[in-house]
Amino acid sequence: MVVRKHSLDSISQEICDFVAQVADAAVRERGRFVCCLSGGSMPKFLAPLSKMECDFAHWHVFYADERCVPLDHEDSNHRACSEAFLSGTSIPPAQIYAINACVEPAQAALEYQESLRALFPEIPLPKLDVALLGMGPDGHTASLFPNHPLVQYEGPDWVVPIEDSPKPPACRITMTLPVLNAAANVAFLATGASKAEVIPRVVADPDPLLPC
Repeated sequence: MVVRKHSLDSISQEICDFVAQVADAAVRERGRFVCCLSGGSMPKFLAPLSKMECDFAHWHVFYADERCVPLDHEDSNHRACSEAFLSGTSIPPAQIYAINACVEPAQAALEYQESLRALFPEIPLPKLDVALLGMGPDGHTASLFPNHPLVQYEGPDWVVPIEDSPKPPACRITMTLPVLNAAANVAFLATGASKAEVIPRVVADPDPLLPC
């Protein structure tokens, strides 16, 4: 399903209402809500969530990908999401899963994967309630870039390192495409003229070389 909005405010309200509805249903049915967030422009669109009446005590927030930078660095997705809305909620800090920025990307990916596996033990893939993803002008999502070998990755790891990102910073970790595809709900947020050319390659006539 494609939802088109003509104002940034309406986009923000639509995505926040969607997340709140999925979260409320997940907490009622399973006692928790598990999601992954993206960086880029996504955090600012989620700002209204901090003012909404959600059962934040049962939220678990991961990041679809993260740059291997200190958590207070301007490139950090954790910083962006924290400043935009997470800091205004009552989500327990232990349930907001930030990267260990003090280790190499491979170790950071392993540790992040262990945090995810702790919530989804003994199953082939995690079942996130929602994956909130952005899309770059080149069609990349999370840190999965067109024509990069990680787009085709189907191994056992849920989170993998990338040290040759074509977009700086080069060192990152990212959830794999099978993990993102396994989510119960996947929402892509794409705004601006720079995305106009790639959207038809994702929606109308899917390009197998793109991760979206």
